[in-house]
Amino acid sequence: MIVHRYINLLKEKGVSLESQGIAGSGLRRSDAIDAVAILNDTGVPIFGGDVFLASDGKLRSAYADWFCEPMPGEDRGSFVKRSCTVAKTYIENYPDKTDGVVFVFVVN
Repeated sequence: MIVHRYINLLKEKGVSLESQGIAGSGLRRSDAIDAVAILNDTGVPIFGGDVFLASDGKLRSAYADWFCEPMPGEDRGSFVKRSCTVAKTYIENYPDKTDGVVFVFVVN
């Protein structure tokens, strides 16, 4: 179940992916970091994500992504923490630091 705080963040600050034929929204770097904290605090794992670049009002795929899967025997709490750490590290270290970078999460 996706939590209300996360959904509200997507509604308020999300960048529509409709132009890419994708239902949903992505978040700019600082909002994506906030989303990671929300998901971590509420026990929602991040299975991975994709990166898009916004330019001239259009989005295009950056052909960049990350993923995180549960390890054998890993309990849910540990996976949530690890998956959020992986996501945050990826977002923080993504080389393009402009405001045009949009991160899209895969959550369940």
